[in-house]
Amino acid sequence: MMRFVNLLFFLLLAHLSMAQQQQLQQHVVQPGETVYSIARSYGMSVEAFYDLNPETKEVLKEGGRVMVFVPQSTVPIDSARFHFHTVKPGETVYNLSRRYDVNEEILFEHNPDLKEGGLKTDMVLKIPKAPRRSPMVETLTSDDEQTIQADEDGFLMHNVSAGETIFSLTRKYNITAGELVERNPKLSEGLKEGQRLKIRPLSPGEIQVKEDIKISATTTDSTRQPFTLYRIKEGDRLADIYEKFDVSYKDLERFNPRIQEGLRPGRMLLIPLSPSKDDVVIRDTSVYALDRVYPKGKAINVALFLPLDIDIDSTNANYKNKWIKQNEVSLGFYSGVKTALDSLQALGIPSRVMVYEDKNISDEIVRGLDSIDLVLGPVFYRELEKLHSSMKRLEVSALVVSPMSRESNILNLPNIYHCLPLKEKENISMARLINTKFSKNPIVILHENTDDHKKTTNRFLAALNDTNVSVRKGSADRSDLVTLLGQENDSLKKVVVLFGDDRSYIASILNALGGLRRSDIILISGSDLIKNPTVDLNNLGRLNFIRPESTHVSFSHQGALDFYKHYRRNYNREPDRFANQGFDVTWYFAGKIWGRDEQQQPIQQYFSFEKLPNGSFQNIDFIWIALDKRINQRVIMPMQ
Repeated sequence: MMRFVNLLFFLLLAHLSMAQQQQLQQHVVQPGETVYSIARSYGMSVEAFYDLNPETKEVLKEGGRVMVFVPQSTVPIDSARFHFHTVKPGETVYNLSRRYDVNEEILFEHNPDLKEGGLKTDMVLKIPKAPRRSPMVETLTSDDEQTIQADEDGFLMHNVSAGETIFSLTRKYNITAGELVERNPKLSEGLKEGQRLKIRPLSPGEIQVKEDIKISATTTDSTRQPFTLYRIKEGDRLADIYEKFDVSYKDLERFNPRIQEGLRPGRMLLIPLSPSKDDVVIRDTSVYALDRVYPKGKAINVALFLPLDIDIDSTNANYKNKWIKQNEVSLGFYSGVKTALDSLQALGIPSRVMVYEDKNISDEIVRGLDSIDLVLGPVFYRELEKLHSSMKRLEVSALVVSPMSRESNILNLPNIYHCLPLKEKENISMARLINTKFSKNPIVILHENTDDHKKTTNRFLAALNDTNVSVRKGSADRSDLVTLLGQENDSLKKVVVLFGDDRSYIASILNALGGLRRSDIILISGSDLIKNPTVDLNNLGRLNFIRPESTHVSFSHQGALDFYKHYRRNYNREPDRFANQGFDVTWYFAGKIWGRDEQQQPIQQYFSFEKLPNGSFQNIDFIWIALDKRINQRVIMPMQ
């Protein structure tokens, strides 16, 4: 096993050594600069600039910061031992020392220019990486008995001290300013000393119910009482909770004294589990198991099966490049998994990961999965089927996730989570979109005159809540469309749903719709439409076209921007779709297993699983993207 882990590290380092022939640097966009002028000034191609800064395809902001390549300096960048921080306006030596948990003397020692000329905006500082534990981790690993305060809703609380700022709190607890303000609306009036703030929902083992519960940081795993957290929902009854968790009213009241006031939706319950039952829960591979919480201090064990290709002639002069090219999927996915686990570790969620070559799955490896909490992969169906068959034969149970396969055959394998939504589910998702976003709008359905499209239309109609629907099969010219759409009315847009595969049919409908020159049309169709080379994107933009994608990277939320910056800093290259998927899948499932109850914006994929009759789980969450007249894209569902 270590052979494969070492191989991955070797491949990553080899990849990095190639990327480090040039160094990355930030550039502040000046008035009048364009993508072309910036790329040219650094000797880069426009394509290379967009690879580093994909968000600039939408807009290049004056005063914004972009990444560029510069010739390698004579001073090597040691990113393993040092942070490299670009100074921003308003920063001081003091707050940087607090942020990176180093003494000011150490900053001066490693940055002689800082001592001589002082701190300047855009100065790049070399800061040693010191092991920095958040206050939460320190509390849980202290030799003294310590506890964490929670309010009745199960949130970590913080008392504001003199000198603290919103920025310092976001850094301290690894949350965004938006999350902090949302949980504490009075922050809009300013931060005050002594103010008590809600920080985040507590993770497992962290809760102390203030009335009489103390969780000791010194108790051993054998004596610690395991718990699960449960957030009360609308319609919950005490009898249902007793049955669901097999807990008595006496035990429930003991750990939740306020339950005497009744069940209040949104409030967290601390529910005791017997050690034996806790072991059973961990082996449960259903969605219900994902709502469970681990006891404090227990690491999540992750097994990663990757399509490693190690049979390459090492005597070949170009073998490193071949290795990297042939292991592109593995390298990308592994780096994303590692980034997610490192991020969860920073939040107090420990993990252990074991890496296996998916072509060599022995019975010994499969038996070892009985102690694994999360199995990621294999990536491809043939290897996944082999693993599933071995697990069934050896009676091994584990939560298995298929992270990237689009093969529908996977759904025939019970107890496996299929992460990429299947194309045949697009229309059901489209009905959800219309029921959610356009429930009051008139709907016009245009479909190709074939038996398959008639069936598709009927299934779609059955899933719609709207009764204001018109249907037209076959061709339709402008006069037909005017009759269907009625008078132009910008205050109540008409939603046109288009089902068809024939290019001539698609072209005729789009030309007729575009020829109307109306601004009250919203066109919705499947993902294949925008891939059709005969389709005019400008026409789709004028029709306010909305389409589904199974994955999509949006830079409109801070999470994606932070991930890209973190990834560039660690790997000196852009994350590819495999890295994005590795991060999203790991963050979602590992976080669910641990019991994180807060929403986290994904990098490229959302998850909403539907249980199938055979016990497998299919993700049905598509991302719906709207195109405007300027060909700008905007995610409209799921909401960001």
